Amino acid sequence: MPAQEQPGLVWLRLLRLPGRVALFVLRWVVATPPKKPRSFLRTWTARAIPVICAAWLFICGPCNLLLPTHPGFSSVSDKKVTVYHQDHPPDLVNKVLAYARAGHERCHEFWGEPPGGVGHISIYLCGSRGRYRQLSFGGSGNAGSAGSSVMLYPAGVGQQNLAAIIRHEMSHAYLRQHIGYWQSFRVPVWLDEGIATYLGEPTWASAEALRKRLEAMQTPSIVSVVSVSSRFDWADVALGGPGAVPRQYACARGFVDYLVTQHGEGKLKHFVHQSLLNDVDDAFASVYAAKLTEMEHAWLTHEIASGHVPARTQLVTRRHSVVTAVRFYLPYALILFAILWVIRQCFVVGRLVTRLIRA
Repeated sequence: MPAQEQPGLVWLRLLRLPGRVALFVLRWVVATPPKKPRSFLRTWTARAIPVICAAWLFICGPCNLLLPTHPGFSSVSDKKVTVYHQDHPPDLVNKVLAYARAGHERCHEFWGEPPGGVGHISIYLCGSRGRYRQLSFGGSGNAGSAGSSVMLYPAGVGQQNLAAIIRHEMSHAYLRQHIGYWQSFRVPVWLDEGIATYLGEPTWASAEALRKRLEAMQTPSIVSVVSVSSRFDWADVALGGPGAVPRQYACARGFVDYLVTQHGEGKLKHFVHQSLLNDVDDAFASVYAAKLTEMEHAWLTHEIASGHVPARTQLVTRRHSVVTAVRFYLPYALILFAILWVIRQCFVVGRLVTRLIRA
């Protein structure tokens, strides 16, 4: 009977695989010549895939935002906001500019003056859904934001919710200006989206809209708001059906509105800053002297007692989906691959220059 392998050696064997993968990536990046000549198919596949990825990223991707004077865009500007449009009617452009001014005042009233002052905000009115998807990195829906830029597809948003959507997206931009772009990724998504929807006050995310959507369900249920802490979690919720996303926006707004009503906006902003320094649960407990999950159940109990949601409504856990994971992480994988390919080409050019010098 063969002797059993020691646990330490088993772990060493398991660690050997990521080491080999890392070594393969490193050799590929520094363009180490292969030991055996490649076949024709492998050679041209290795050349074509990076070129396609780079073309998609820099031609059809969000890098268009770096070119605000891109052909086809005209602009209207004031001191705080610039509206870029694609031959939209002047009354619509002026209306968007007026909504943006009002959104700036509301966001400034809530967030206050950012440490470095209020930066300029750009609003892009896209003439087609395809153009919107290019600027928003293939985003779904009709509105989105990146940094201090807001992208809108007015025909999809509709006139009724246009002002609310602009305030919503400007709230995201103000959050990034207030705490920093990279720090904003540490804020739980339910908190970021809840505050933006609270400030925007769209009709489709109101308490009345939430009640009607829950009443239309055979078994009224709400995905736990506090469990949706990352963008991946938010994308995962979208698989719950056509009304899943508006329902989640309404729940996030309702929970934030409950916190503001019970404890004020000051504590909510303090919680945002504390969530950057500590674990979210610990930060919430330090600010509100209660557990986050307990507060969520208290909110749901309050909503049921107020008649805002049906009495049979239950909190459910979020589902995990492999499809969502692939759709969410694939663009980031393409970006990383394109960056590594550019670095690889630098090594290739360096080798050629070295050969020319030695020759």
